Amino acid sequence: MEDILFEILARLPVKSLMRFKCVCKTWFNLFKNSDFIGKHHLLTCCNSNPSFGITHDSSYDDVRYLSLFSEKSLTLTEKISIPFTRKGCPFFCNQFRFPYLVGPCDGLFCLYSGWEIALWNPATREFKSLPPPPMDKIIVVGIGGIGGVAFGFDRTNNDYKVLVYQDGSSKLYLYSLKSDSWKEIPAHAHPNISPVYHPRFCTYLNGVCYWLGRQEEDRVECIMSYDMTDQVFQKVPLPDSDSSYDEGVGLCNFRGCLALIYNTGGVFPCFDVWVWTEGKAEEKGYSWFRKVSVRPLYERQVYMSLGIGKDGRLFFRNSEGHVFFYDTRSQQMEKILHLDEADETSQVVVSYVENLLSINPTPD
Repeated sequence: MEDILFEILARLPVKSLMRFKCVCKTWFNLFKNSDFIGKHHLLTCCNSNPSFGITHDSSYDDVRYLSLFSEKSLTLTEKISIPFTRKGCPFFCNQFRFPYLVGPCDGLFCLYSGWEIALWNPATREFKSLPPPPMDKIIVVGIGGIGGVAFGFDRTNNDYKVLVYQDGSSKLYLYSLKSDSWKEIPAHAHPNISPVYHPRFCTYLNGVCYWLGRQEEDRVECIMSYDMTDQVFQKVPLPDSDSSYDEGVGLCNFRGCLALIYNTGGVFPCFDVWVWTEGKAEEKGYSWFRKVSVRPLYERQVYMSLGIGKDGRLFFRNSEGHVFFYDTRSQQMEKILHLDEADETSQVVVSYVENLLSINPTPD
C-alpha cells in the first residue's frame, strides 16, 4: 500500500505536494526524502506535456515575471513574480534596475545583480541568498561587481554550483550549495576570456555550462564551457558564418544538443541555428552544422531570438512586443502572445521542469 501511495504522490504537481505537507508527519518527511524528490523529478521530466517559461517585466507594476506555458497548447498555465525584483527592494538595491536570471538547471534559477547572488525555486517559492563571493570590491564606476554567472549541477557530488566572474578582473569563484561556501579558481586553471554580459548568451546542458565570450588580446568571440564535475574549462570555436553578433544571438539547448542562434543582420534578417556535435574541441573532435535556417519574415518584423523550447520550436519577438514561435518541422510561424515590456532585454524563453528540491534544507 505504501509503495502504491509513493507512486501516486510522485506523479502530482509540486503545488499539490506543498499543500499536502500538512496532512501528516509521514507525508511531510516523505516530500523531503531524496529518493522521493528524485523520483518525482524524473517523472516530471518524462511528462508528455512539457512547459516553457518566458521571463519578462511589465511597465504596469515594475515587477519581473516568469510566465509558464504548455508547449502543447501554448496556453498560459502560471505567472510567477520573481522574488526581489520589485523596484526599491532592499535585497537588490543597486544601480541595476532588475537582477539577471540564469537557468534553469533542474527547475532552479540563479539571480544576480551588483554584488548580490541568490538561488530560487519557482515551484516551491523558496529563495536562498548566497554568501558574498570573496571578491576585491573595486569601487569604480563600471568596474567591479559580478561580470557574469554560470549555474549548473555536479552529478558526481550531487551538488549545485555557481561560477562567477568578477567584472574588470580575471578572477573566477565557484560556489557549492552543499557546503554553502566559495572557492577561488586558480588563474592557471582557466583561460583569460571575458563573458558576454547577458543571460541569453549562456546555457546549461548535461552537466556543462556554456557562454559566449571574448578574448581580451584580440577580441575574437568564442564559446567557453565549464564542466561542473570535472572542473575543466574548454574553448569552442564558433561555426564559420557571415552572421553578426547582436542582441538576436543566443546559446540554447536544441533537443539535447548545444545550439547557437545567429542573426544574419539586415532590415529583415534570417536566423540560422547551428548545432554542435559532441567531442573535444581542442582536439578537433567536434563539428558544427546548420540545422535550421529561418527565412526572412517581412510581415512579422521579427528581429530578436528568445530561445528554443524542449520540442525544438524557436521563439522570436518583433519590435511591437509580439512573441512568435517557429515550428522547425512545418516551417510555420504563429503569434502566441504580446508582452507589455518596460525592458525588452529581460525576455528569455527557457524549457522548464519543476522540482520539489529544497534549496534551504533543514535537519530531519
